This record gives sequence, structure tokens and C-alpha cells, in this order.
Amino acid sequence: MSFADAVQLISDQLTEGVSKFTLFVIKKKNANAKIPSALKNNVNVVGTQCNNLVDLANQISLSFEEFPTIKAEIQSESNGLSSASENLIMTSNNMSEASKQDLSDSWEMLSNACSTISTKVIALLNILHKAEVERIKIQVERTCESVDKSNIHSCEDIQDDNKYQAYLDDAQQTAYEVNQLGVFLLIKSENQDESPYMKQILNEAAATLTQNANDMINKCQDCANNPEDESMLVEYKQLNTDSKQVALDVLEKILTEENFKNKNNEIIIIEEEQETIIISAEKKEKRKSLNANNNNNNNNNNNQRGRGGRGRGVRGGRGGRGNKIKNLQGNQNRASWSPNKNKQDSAQPIPKNWNPQNLGEIADVARSVADDGQGKSWMGGCDELSIEIQKMAQAAQEGKGADLLAAARNIAAITSKFVDETKEYSGTVKNLRSQHKLYQCSNLLRDNCRQLKILASVKASIAEEDNLDKDDQLIMLTSSLLKLWKETSDTIAVSKLLKR
Repeated sequence: MSFADAVQLISDQLTEGVSKFTLFVIKKKNANAKIPSALKNNVNVVGTQCNNLVDLANQISLSFEEFPTIKAEIQSESNGLSSASENLIMTSNNMSEASKQDLSDSWEMLSNACSTISTKVIALLNILHKAEVERIKIQVERTCESVDKSNIHSCEDIQDDNKYQAYLDDAQQTAYEVNQLGVFLLIKSENQDESPYMKQILNEAAATLTQNANDMINKCQDCANNPEDESMLVEYKQLNTDSKQVALDVLEKILTEENFKNKNNEIIIIEEEQETIIISAEKKEKRKSLNANNNNNNNNNNNQRGRGGRGRGVRGGRGGRGNKIKNLQGNQNRASWSPNKNKQDSAQPIPKNWNPQNLGEIADVARSVADDGQGKSWMGGCDELSIEIQKMAQAAQEGKGADLLAAARNIAAITSKFVDETKEYSGTVKNLRSQHKLYQCSNLLRDNCRQLKILASVKASIAEEDNLDKDDQLIMLTSSLLKLWKETSDTIAVSKLLKR
């Protein structure tokens, strides 16, 4: 199993474990329940899962010795998750139920510790998922620079005693960089989530570069033995240039894949505030007043929980540190939702240039997608998906954090089943283009599931204060998931028309 595959496996276990435990804590906090005897064991399970990811991250960092910036980022985020895990265990051990207030404070602190765990999990996974591609990008740059430097040398340099060693050193360095790039491409090709199409591209490029690196050494020696033969030096330089072009071509294909991911499923980045966030009673009242003015058409006290939208801070516990969601796009005014307000024609379940303003609008479109999927066996789970998105939208609007997280977990579970079925079907698809697209969509859907569970774990703790129906991060992830469901379905339909 490659490091990337191991990260995926542990990521699934950890995001499931953290979101499940967070849901447990929020329910207990809402009920101000007595501390259950099973709490310590549940905390230890989450702690163990965190430590497994930390240990794996530290092992992976050792393979980035020649890439100190990437290594430092991995270790930094790994240490952050380790500290958050220790804090969760310590908070659990210090819980007190001496009085109702003490018990309430204890659950609040444990809820905040869960939120911190979630932010650290996303931060570390973000680094680990991009590390492999970042390494290849840097290695391609090194290869190109080394080729350019080596190709400067002339026959006169080879014959000049003062320049001969520099010629040899540059040639050896170029062969090394080319070979290293081949190794990194081969490692990436071993990932289970790579499509057969990408595996073929990576393997062919790796084989070419490895062979070229060996040939470079031989041709370099030929030039040294025949320093006056210009034709040999031309052949050597051409080999270098060919290797550079292979490197650039394969990088372009890799970045095309990454651009597809970024376009369809931006990773949510959660940034920890350095200062302690204290929300005073005065600020709370001001926020309620603002909400009352903004929602005068919704005569419901539940709508006075705080402003939703981009960049809202995740409030820290008493004396604790808060977390905020880093903005991914500019601020927008989100419209309030009423069921079926923006119901779409089933002929076009997802409108072109769709820009939903709240989770309720996504729920309406999800219903249209489910209607469009009727009679398509591979879309059997879309009805369930639509129902759970409806539940999540309702919970977000009503400020029910536990219900929101429960619905997000169900959405992830339904989608994971769809992904497994799609992956199994893709193995029977003979059209490489369709097969590749199915791999792309499946991988993005799985990533989306992880992010949604963790983000919902963070958001659930502030659901009573923020109008999460208009939360941009939840809107972005949920709408992206729905679009990917539809895109995957369309690709399956096309592959069936092409007789697979």
C-alpha cells in the first residue's frame, strides 16, 4: 500500500470517528447530561485514530528530506493534531459535574476540543493530499534548471582542465534529477485512486526518464572520451532536452487533473485564531438586533441566532482559542429560503452557472436531481440523498447543530456507497475517457464526504449562534457534491450508450 492509499484509509477512519464522537458530545451538551462511563473509552478511540494519522504523517515527512518546506509543513500540522488530541484527552479527564453549571461548562469545553480536533484534521489532510504533487512540481523545476545548466557546456569546456569537472558535475546532477523525477512519478502511479489512463501516462513517463538518466551517463562519458566530437555532444544535449520536455508534458497532465479537482471541490481551509475570542453579552445582543432587522419577514425566534455567511468565527470555549473558516470567495448577501422557491424543471435539474444562495435552494435542486434520476438504476440512492440534504438545510435554518451533523454524516454515507458502486462499475468500462472521468468524479466525491463530515463537526457547535443555512462553506461543499453526483450519473449514462 502506498503512502497516499494509507492516508486515504486512515482519513476515512478518522473523519468518521471524529464526526461520530462530535455528534455524541453535542447531544450530551444540549441535554446537559451526566458524564457517561463510556466517555473515556470514546475519547481514547478518537485519540488513537488521531495518533495513527500523526504517526503516518511523520513517516511520510521522512520521504521529503530533499524538500524541506513540504517536510516542515507536514510536521507542523502533525504536531498541531497531536496537541489537539492531547487537549481532548485532558479536557475529558478534567470534566466535572459538581454542579449543573460545572457540568454545562465541561460539555462546552469538550465540544470546543472536538472543534479544534476537526480543524487540525482538515489542516493535516490538506497538506498530505497536496504534498505528492507539490514534490513533483518542484522536481520538474529542478530537472529543467539542471538540463539548462548542463546544456550550456561546449566541447571546449570538456577539453579545458579548469572546466572539465564542472561539466561532469552538471551532467551527473542532471541524470540524478531526471531519475528522481521518474521515481516520484512511479510512486504516484501506484496509488489505487489513479485511473488506468493516468497510471499509463505516469508509468510511461517514469520509464522514459529512468532510461534517459542511464543514457545520459553513458553519453556523458562518450563525450569525455571524444572531447572534439561535436556530434556526440549534440546527441547528449538532445537527450537532456527530450527529458525536459517529457517532464513538462507529464506535469501539464498532472496539473490538469489537479485543476479539475480544484474547480469541482475546493478544500476547506480552517485557520486557527491566535487570539482568544470572547463574545460579550453586549455583542450578542447587537448581533440579535441585526438579525431581527435582516429577517423581519421570518417572525421566528429561532432566526435570531447570529449572522451567517463567510468568515464567521467558530467560537472558542471559556478562555479557549477560537477557530475561523478562511474565506474562499468574496462576501455575498444570502437570500432566505422557502421550500421549492427555486424548484427547477427536471429536464435541467442543475441550472447552468448555478450559484445557490442557501442550503434550502440546494435541497430544492437535490429534489430535482432525484426526480431526474428516476428509472436510472445507478441513481437509486439519490432519493435518500435529497431527503438528507433537506434535513441538513432545515437543521441549519433552525440552528440545530446535532441534526445538521447527523444529516451531513448520512449524506457522506449515502455518497460513499454511490462511490463504491461507481468504482466497481468503472472497472467494466472500456472507453478510457469515460472510465477516467468516473475515477475523477469518484475520488472527488470521496474527498467531499470527508470534508463535509469534518466541516459539519466544526459548524455544529455554533449552529445556535450562526445562521448556517447561509454558510458559504457548507453551501460550497454540498452544492459541489450534488453537481458531482449528477456529473457521475451523466458519465455512466454516456458509457452505457457507448456500450461501455
